[in-house]
Amino acid sequence: MQDSGLGEGYDLESALRENYDGQIDSEYSLPSNLSNYDAIFIFYRYIDSGTISIADQLRLIDYIRNGGKLYWEGIRFLTNFYNGGASVPHPNDTLASFIGLKGEGVDAVEFNFDRFFGVDSEFTNGFEVGHTYNPLIPDGNTDFPRGNFIPVLYGEEEVDDAIAWIPADTSIHAVMHHALYYEYYAPFLTRVLCDYFGLCTDAVEVQKPTPSATLRMVSDGNETWLNVEGNATGELDIENALGVRVFHCTTSQGGGRIQVPNTLPSGFYFARLQMNGASEMWPFAFVQE
Repeated sequence: MQDSGLGEGYDLESALRENYDGQIDSEYSLPSNLSNYDAIFIFYRYIDSGTISIADQLRLIDYIRNGGKLYWEGIRFLTNFYNGGASVPHPNDTLASFIGLKGEGVDAVEFNFDRFFGVDSEFTNGFEVGHTYNPLIPDGNTDFPRGNFIPVLYGEEEVDDAIAWIPADTSIHAVMHHALYYEYYAPFLTRVLCDYFGLCTDAVEVQKPTPSATLRMVSDGNETWLNVEGNATGELDIENALGVRVFHCTTSQGGGRIQVPNTLPSGFYFARLQMNGASEMWPFAFVQE
């Protein structure tokens, strides 16, 4: 998925076709059923040039929680980048925050990279690509990510800069990449696809299970319920617009009516139902009278 402002240079498809024999779709929006995909690659130049909606960010979080693989490439990832180095949380940063990015900053000098290298303890072990053409990168074009993540790729200058990272929680598979379109780019994508995602041999699209359930909101003006109908027991979470869980309960086989806590403030929420080894998410608005 890419924003409409991207031009040439994002040569992902040719790199993929050299290593992956499954179907490749190219879209400007997320497909309705993410569970059909082995991996999802997102290309957004700036978060505010093609903002991923909060609903889609929560769908992507759900996707990688359930074993999906995500690659996200961009230049600026955080909404408030130009407001104190993105030090203030913003609802648009739900996905980046989940992966571990908490802040971004830039330097105020021109510089160049001599080479790009990986991390011995990660899937980029032994990765090293020199950079032979060295025009100076202008002021403000270097990203300094901050947060709880594991760097997997560095660019070498006077102070080595992390330009790609993965979550500290190694049970999920996601890569964020502040990309530069130099010699390292295609070999790095190959490492991601083959060594991190494990999709380079005998890739077969598998239909993953989906919850056999429905959920709808019911309100009588005084109280609000989530009405669950399903064929198995499940786990229901309510998350706010920042992706923070504010309510959890277990649903019984056949479903039932679950009251939304009246302690929640008015706002936009997402109900996530896990059932039959998979999960689905529904957005809803909650208004306190």
